[in-house]
Amino acid sequence: MVKDIKVSPVFPVDMGRVVLELDHDKITEYTIDFINSIDKYTTYHDKDINKQWRDGLQELERLEKDIEESCREFAKKTNRTFGEALITMWASVYNDGKGHGAHIHRRALISGTYYPTEHESHSRISFDAPWESLTMHDSIKEERLRHDYKPKKGDMLMWPSWLQHRVQEQVKTDNPRVAISWNLDNKRG
Repeated sequence: MVKDIKVSPVFPVDMGRVVLELDHDKITEYTIDFINSIDKYTTYHDKDINKQWRDGLQELERLEKDIEESCREFAKKTNRTFGEALITMWASVYNDGKGHGAHIHRRALISGTYYPTEHESHSRISFDAPWESLTMHDSIKEERLRHDYKPKKGDMLMWPSWLQHRVQEQVKTDNPRVAISWNLDNKRG
């Protein structure tokens, strides 16, 4: 006879959500105009282009300060530590079928994305359970293997850099999805 049974999740993944107070509209307009001028959807792949985008972002200093402050609080609440922060960031504008396949952010401690805009047409960001590929014949429901999040204007999400995630394909819209993604790691000598 069974006397007692308990079920509890033992390996939760820490994620954070912060709401930022920045000039979201100005950041959105600047980023869309910049991305349209380079005929790419992201500044990630070209250091010079990314530097040009960053140099023109009027809210850059406040955004970097908010990222570091939020990461310090996130780290404290999740028993992580880091010293002097090194933050790298880049911009992406998703429109007309753009998306981003499953990936992690190597050589970083905490990763995240700030969303200066929102629209009902905007695609979601999806996070995969770290053990998803190990489930084999388990019949765990799909919603326990993936977490989808529809960002709101001013949201900044953060997560451990090893957590696999993707951006679902963006439908055609007159309101492009703007995302400013970043990595935080320890500054090294």
